[in-house]
Amino acid sequence: MSGRALIVFLASGIFAAGWLRAQEVREQPRAEAIAAFMEGRRLLAAGKDARPEFRRAEEQFREATNEWLPTPGMCTNMGNAAFLAGDLPYAILAFRAGLYLDRHDPVLQANLAYARAQVVYPPGARGRPAADPWPRWLPRWNTGTMLGTGLVAYSLAWIGALAWWRRRGPWLATVALVGFGLAAAAVYGWRLQLTQWRMDVEFPPIVIAEEYTPLRTGNGPSYPRHPDLPMLRRGMEARRLAVRGDWIQVQFASGETGWIPITDAWWLR
Repeated sequence: MSGRALIVFLASGIFAAGWLRAQEVREQPRAEAIAAFMEGRRLLAAGKDARPEFRRAEEQFREATNEWLPTPGMCTNMGNAAFLAGDLPYAILAFRAGLYLDRHDPVLQANLAYARAQVVYPPGARGRPAADPWPRWLPRWNTGTMLGTGLVAYSLAWIGALAWWRRRGPWLATVALVGFGLAAAAVYGWRLQLTQWRMDVEFPPIVIAEEYTPLRTGNGPSYPRHPDLPMLRRGMEARRLAVRGDWIQVQFASGETGWIPITDAWWLR
């Protein structure tokens, strides 16, 4: 082996060792999070206080999401750990983050619904999150599947329509009508997903982190409280409209708009 080839070989070996070490370091928070979560489950089954272990798992999952691009599965784990640690607001935010990545994940939807059921809302419908606008008759497919199905259905519909024009077979007309109907439904689903995604980007979801947070009419403690929703509870959800200094303007699904301290809420950044 020539001297140059030997240098290249040794350099590649050093680079590979460094890359493997970097991967090991990046994997460490996630491995520690899983270990802490499993220990928390063991303590919980034994009737002991498991919240410290679940809190440690939550912190490790947060660190892992800083090192890796988050996935729906990681958000599920992080939300579960936060919920079992007693951090209900962050659990709701983690489940919302996972649904931002996969709008129709059934586990995330079920976990979010259960977490929301633990929130103490004010009397009436004020401050409650908006209902899921997705129609029951529309399959919960991802965007790629929705568009692909729409294109295939649209193509088959035109083939059926042209064949019906030439042969006048009633079943061909049925194929064409069904194809156009499926294509229209797929386009509607795609548009609905796009609208939800844009809403999350332009007006990120926020979750109230502190109990009895005043909702004020302006960005400061001297402003009066909101007349219809003066006090917010942990876990209530809204959307961020603006940021001004140490205050954020939020709007609830029931229409109330006001300002809260930036330290009293979690939101998707």
